[in-house]
Amino acid sequence: MQNETGSSYPIHPIFQKAVRPFTRWYGSRPNQFEKYHNKLGPRVNSTYLRYAEYCRNQHACPRDDDGVRSQGSILVPEVLQTSVADELSRKMGSLIENDENSVSANTSQLMRSVHRPASKLGTSVLDIFHNPILDGGIREFFGSNYRIQWMDCYRSLPTKDVSHAWLWHSDNVPCETLKVMLHLTDAGEHRGATQFMSLGDTEAYYRAGYRGSRSSRRENLDQFAQQHSLPHRPFHHDAKAGDVMLFLNNALHKAVPPQTSFRDVLTYLLLPNPIPWDKQLACDGLESIEFNPGGYPQSPFPEQAINVNRAA
Repeated sequence: MQNETGSSYPIHPIFQKAVRPFTRWYGSRPNQFEKYHNKLGPRVNSTYLRYAEYCRNQHACPRDDDGVRSQGSILVPEVLQTSVADELSRKMGSLIENDENSVSANTSQLMRSVHRPASKLGTSVLDIFHNPILDGGIREFFGSNYRIQWMDCYRSLPTKDVSHAWLWHSDNVPCETLKVMLHLTDAGEHRGATQFMSLGDTEAYYRAGYRGSRSSRRENLDQFAQQHSLPHRPFHHDAKAGDVMLFLNNALHKAVPPQTSFRDVLTYLLLPNPIPWDKQLACDGLESIEFNPGGYPQSPFPEQAINVNRAA
């Protein structure tokens, strides 16, 4: 059932719990993945599709289906001046050194985090969205305005003991969402560049049985590819400090530890929006995008957009 804006009315938690096993089973079918590129099923995805259409009706922009939608990921160079990125990286190092909460027990060998990054690092980590090339590319992806749902900031460390996002996985977020990564340090083949598979190859691996679920993630997929006669063609972007990457995080990807030094990045989850991102942020405040990075809102409509679901 929908209200006058096209969003769905809340479903009672008891009913949600009762139907969850069926929803997970149905959403994990290959034909559903090929349609939505996630395992969430038709209800969540249809809500996001209706919302995206609602946003385009409020303020339509030219939509480009040949950019990140077809390529899976693109790099926008020199969004931030190298000197500014270097200074932010140095500031990150100081914050990490003086904050015991930057270390999480289950990822201590992999990374350090900076909590509330916009408040601590300054507004330049948000001003990147005023860059006309980056802003235009995002608007062309959504065909509308957009908003920042959440942001995160972390330093990747050299290690050979990998787990979590350092294994091949899909973030399992709803359709019509976009991930953005701002590099504060160079990230090439030996400096922690994220590895990707195309959406087409992701679908082929999914049909063959590799879903990137938490319990069955692998560091390498070459043997799986050989066993199932699949193409094995991971790729990465050689990013420089100040470059920004846009990518579809439902395509298979994995973080890669740098072999030397460290890699500093900020990540952002973007959703379509009826009004521009900065006007939405002025209404909601910084805390709305800093307090709970990760996951996605069950309903994308701004008045209901609280991060209540975590990515699988």
